[in-house]
Amino acid sequence: YVENYFTTQEISDKYGIPLDLVINIVSKIHKAEYKRRQGPPTLRVSKKAFGIGRHYPITQKWMRFCN
Repeated sequence: YVENYFTTQEISDKYGIPLDLVINIVSKIHKAEYKRRQGPPTLRVSKKAFGIGRHYPITQKWMRFCN
């Protein structure tokens, strides 16, 4: 859903999972993202971003630390 842009119906058909279960899980993903926005920023561990507010990093520049 998040990384491959599948719809809930596509996930249900492709993996044989009941549609109501897929919708329930997707709903939990969106609710978790809502709560995540209320907390401090953290590191991203997924290739794709959640929602519109996560497409760009908070800072515009980064610096590589060398020893």
